[in-house]
Amino acid sequence: LPSYAVSGLRAAGASALRPLQAQVLPLALAGCDVLCLAPGTGIGKTLALLLPALAHIEEQKSQSSSKGSQASPVAVVIAPTREVAQRIQEEASSKVFKDSKSSRYPDGLVSVCIHSSVSKQEVNRSLAWNPPLIVATPGRLVGLVADRAVMLQRVTFFAVAEADLVLAAGYRCDVASLSGRIRPDRQGLGFS
Repeated sequence: LPSYAVSGLRAAGASALRPLQAQVLPLALAGCDVLCLAPGTGIGKTLALLLPALAHIEEQKSQSSSKGSQASPVAVVIAPTREVAQRIQEEASSKVFKDSKSSRYPDGLVSVCIHSSVSKQEVNRSLAWNPPLIVATPGRLVGLVADRAVMLQRVTFFAVAEADLVLAAGYRCDVASLSGRIRPDRQGLGFS
């Protein structure tokens, strides 16, 4: 992991891996697809999703944004609800990407949280940064892909948080549609 991620995690009080992370991260960072079923909250699932996403972002050449261009993320995380998407976004911003300003990322890494409560104008402003990570609810992301505001061909990391809730909410077709637009050599993670 890059030093900025390690320092961000330490600053947030994360000094050791949680048991779930100790099992998931070696597989995920080695590029394996992972399905993790773990009950409860506060056990480290979110960081176990975000750290492999960061590894994919670091492996790809950064792309600058030009006005009128489509957002072209490296990593996409699907969440069942606005609240889950916002929680994942907050972890990304406050811990994983917090100190990412460098010569490679002069403005630091950004991630965008997209859900139905965010206005179209705000979404478009956020996408103009060409974020390497998009955290979104499935229906909203399907709409942005259909509108050609987001291009998924560059995605090498695709994760579904709270996958059981995503499926229970009836988003199976949306997830399949998104997955079908992402390159076949991607890494996939599912957490429930």
